[in-house]
Amino acid sequence: QHRDPTSPPQMISFLGVPLRLGELQVGQIYLTNKINGLEFTSDDQRIIETLASYAAVAISNARIYQQITERARVLTRRNENLALLNELASILVSSDNIDQVLDKVLSQVMDYLRLDVGEIYLRQDDGRVLQIALHQGSPETQLWSRSQFSVGEGLVGQTAETSQMSRIEIESVNKAPQNDSHFFSQETLTGCLRQVVCLPLSGRRGVLGVLCVASCETDPFDDLEMHFLSAISAWVGMSIENLRLNIQQRRLAVLEERERIGMD
Repeated sequence: QHRDPTSPPQMISFLGVPLRLGELQVGQIYLTNKINGLEFTSDDQRIIETLASYAAVAISNARIYQQITERARVLTRRNENLALLNELASILVSSDNIDQVLDKVLSQVMDYLRLDVGEIYLRQDDGRVLQIALHQGSPETQLWSRSQFSVGEGLVGQTAETSQMSRIEIESVNKAPQNDSHFFSQETLTGCLRQVVCLPLSGRRGVLGVLCVASCETDPFDDLEMHFLSAISAWVGMSIENLRLNIQQRRLAVLEERERIGMD
């Protein structure tokens, strides 16, 4: 119990008690201006100290419960992510059509993460042009004002060039309209979309394309969602490369068989 010498004149009584859990201080309780105008007594101090000890335990328990709850949420999400990855792997096994695989994968990811728009751009034969291969979501909501990009051009091309994820808030683009490097469509800039993420579809030989997803949610993608999208994009990139190699091998086998028959 003490008076605070630095307090303003209207503070006529003051009591401060620490919230301690063992040697750890987790907070403070401050009381001022006792109603009857007198100083706080030793009995008052003992009551507040008892309250402080209970409060310290309650705060500690609440923090532990919060940690356990968060840990359980993370483990649940990770298990759900793994389950979806297994399901997507079965799609790859059951089909050798790249367009069908991309369509099913993007549809599953958008449903799982409650995304509003998803697009996939793939590199063409010359390797410098990325052409849109798939769009899902509202037909009126095209993310970009064009259907193809050169490597290094716009957010799509930059993602392909750097092999790094790109993320942007639509609000920041609207605040700087002179910046047209991202080539957003008018529907994207004036609609409900709030955030756009572009991820590289990488294989052993480099970036094969770019996955673009967008959401109308005001809350940004959390770490678990971003890790999941990164895992999906890497998996899709490897899948595209494997499917293309399988197709090339079958074509080569057909040509070799035709050559053998011709020689016979």
